[in-house]
Amino acid sequence: MVSMFIRSGVLALLCMAHVATQEQFVFKHVIALSGFRCVASAKSVGVVRSKIMCAGACKRDVGCKAFFHDVTSGECFTYGTVPTSTAGCSVRHGAFFKKPG
Repeated sequence: MVSMFIRSGVLALLCMAHVATQEQFVFKHVIALSGFRCVASAKSVGVVRSKIMCAGACKRDVGCKAFFHDVTSGECFTYGTVPTSTAGCSVRHGAFFKKPG
């Protein structure tokens, strides 16, 4: 079971993989970078089914600060640093999220 809550531009993902365990991820939607996949510091995780799975990959990677999920291809990219502009980025159909702080 997966629940999503969106409030004030923050995406909270609650994943219940098992009745006894649950994991919560909190990421902020970066509107200025959504629709762009930036090459700098990007690491491909591969194809995943949803942005929730991409968020999980970012959460498990201690060096991950942000992620981009490409809706068209299903590709997930994690970032060790959050890009500050769209320079050097390609236009893609997807959303960009960063860890708060």
